[in-house]
Amino acid sequence: SLAMAASGETPPGAAALVPIYAQDPDAGVREHCCKALGVIAIPPAISVPTLLARLGDSTDAVAAVAEESLLKLSMRPGEAVIHELVEALGSPSAAIRGAAALMLLRCDDRVVVPLAAALGDARGDLAEGAKEVLRQVGLIAAPALIAALEQPAARRPAAELLVGLPELPPDQDGVLRALA
Repeated sequence: SLAMAASGETPPGAAALVPIYAQDPDAGVREHCCKALGVIAIPPAISVPTLLARLGDSTDAVAAVAEESLLKLSMRPGEAVIHELVEALGSPSAAIRGAAALMLLRCDDRVVVPLAAALGDARGDLAEGAKEVLRQVGLIAAPALIAALEQPAARRPAAELLVGLPELPPDQDGVLRALA
């Protein structure tokens, strides 16, 4: 019902139908679906990949609404949306990887811990995508990168990123020296 959707609750069956309608040949239907994904409570495992795919839509209005909805979702409390964006860095689609990276860069500092953890991921695209986003995040990532030095698989990329930082915050410099 409209009242249920307006309250943020998931209408029955919406989680299954919205991704289907987001691929509709009619741009107006795709646009409305993208807008709905930013408002109704569809699980991020469904809404984030659907919106990321629509960022490359052939209709600019659809892509703009998908971006707006992703931004709305990324501002919600919790880590589920951030997790889905980080996972999308491992997508076989270069367009989706790029879109996820751009969205992560527009999020707040909640992204650094999951990104640092992804440095040790066995999927090369995911680890490389995380590394590139963290490189662009800069000094904000320093504490998470220092913590990632304790993960054997993440140690090398975390150290490379730390060395590339322009200047470590004074409170972190001693921690890095102790680990060296």
